Amino acid sequence: MKKVMVGILFMALFLMWPKEVFAVGGVSVSPNSLSMEVGDSKTFTITVTNTIGDGTISSSDSSVATVSNSSWETGQVGSDQTVTRTITVTGVAAGTATITITVDAATFDEEPVTASQTIQVTVNKKQGPLPYEVVKPQPKTEEKPTQQTQTSGKDETKKEETKKSSNNKLKEISVVGYDLIKIDDNNYRLSVDDDVSTIIIKAIAEDAKATITGNGEHNIQVGENEIEVIIKAEDGSENKISIHVVRKGEVIDEEPIEEEITTGEEPKSEEKSINVIEIAMIALNIILAISVISLIVKNNKLKKMNN
Repeated sequence: MKKVMVGILFMALFLMWPKEVFAVGGVSVSPNSLSMEVGDSKTFTITVTNTIGDGTISSSDSSVATVSNSSWETGQVGSDQTVTRTITVTGVAAGTATITITVDAATFDEEPVTASQTIQVTVNKKQGPLPYEVVKPQPKTEEKPTQQTQTSGKDETKKEETKKSSNNKLKEISVVGYDLIKIDDNNYRLSVDDDVSTIIIKAIAEDAKATITGNGEHNIQVGENEIEVIIKAEDGSENKISIHVVRKGEVIDEEPIEEEITTGEEPKSEEKSINVIEIAMIALNIILAISVISLIVKNNKLKKMNN
């Protein structure tokens, strides 16, 4: 009679065991299925009793779902002890995958505990908010003039709310370490020494929604340079700011001067200077001649008066 009662009690316990927990020997896994969205993570547990050993965990498709551990150890778990291991599953892409838990252990009574259990994982696409409000079609009805006026006002309000800013004005602009010379609202000028090869521009727009192109470091060549800073408003309209930068050149040596003379441009200036000297000499000679003639005439007059 006692044996019959023990058998009935054992069968009752077996039927009352949760369906989602699949136990083999001293190891059980719960739950046997997981559902999540892309980017989310969920966990399942491995419960160990009266077992010594380890196991492995793998995903049938790691591009859909991944596991936080590829193996686990039970340690030495006595018959009156229970150890739980928590494993995390992360959804990577929409689809399905199977997580397989393989057990290779034994009880303290040296009875083998080997099994392969699975967890079905379903990963769904991330459900985000709709980019716009879905308006259900309404049946056509005759609207009163007052209602049409009210609807028109609502449409105008929506247009104003969705209208993008056209402010592309410049709030301030500067070059680090230098003072810019403002010519007008869209043109500036700057002069730097020959040893300056780069400058840093900092421009700020009036509207925080506007974007600026041209900020930062710029290379400067010897001579004249044109740098453009563009302020683009939210609605796409652009405002172009021009900075004219002059980098002074090095002192010119004698050799370049000789080379310029050979080009034929300098001889022209020399010829002009020679012509001026010649004209001056001729004028001087004429003045001297007139002076000499005047002296001779005066002397002759004096001689005649004396005689």
